[in-house]
Order: sequence, then structure tokens, then C-alpha cells
Amino acid sequence: MQKTFNSIQPYVFDMDVTAIFELWQRTVGQKWPLSVTHFRQTLASSEARHFIAKEDGQIVGLLAGLKRYGEEAEKAHITALLVAPDWQRRGIGTALYTTALKHFKAEGVRYVQ
Repeated sequence: MQKTFNSIQPYVFDMDVTAIFELWQRTVGQKWPLSVTHFRQTLASSEARHFIAKEDGQIVGLLAGLKRYGEEAEKAHITALLVAPDWQRRGIGTALYTTALKHFKAEGVRYVQ
């Protein structure tokens, strides 16, 4: 039976940081190791625009993004797009990406890298 997901929502800082750190560790932690402290600092940026995918209360995906301010106010960056291995190939990454683009557009962003 194929798993489906049911919720894409903005990440609220500190609410799910442990689950997101575990997702990081499972997906890219071997290649790009981060301490919990550094990971929390990265998520806490004032420019942060992060989105999570949830299924039955479990975080199964993350899109980490940044919206620039000042002279670069029309720019945003997607810094990470992670989907738990058991949940890949089900449209979660696409849903996270589409949600982020809509959000950035509503904030006046014209360029996403």
C-alpha cells in the first residue's frame, strides 16, 4: 500500500526542531553533519521561511528557505529540500516546493534560487 501525506504547513520555530533534526540526520546527516546547536541556529534565522510535510503528526519532509531583505528583497533561496526515505516518490518534495513558491510570490519575491 502506498503511503500518502496530508499536510504542508509553515514551520514554527522550536516546535518540531527535534523531529526535523532527526529527518536531517536520516537524509543528509552523514554527508553534511551538523550539531543540534548549529542546526537550531540555522533554522532560527530572521530570514527563514521553512515548510514541513506531516502525516499523522510525524514530520516526513522539510523545505528550508530564506527570504532576503533590503536591497535583495526580491530574492529568496531554497537551502534544503528533504523527504524521509520511506516517503519519497509520493509528491511531497513537489508539494513543499510549490507551497514555498506560492508563499514567496505572496511576499513579493521575484527570483528564487
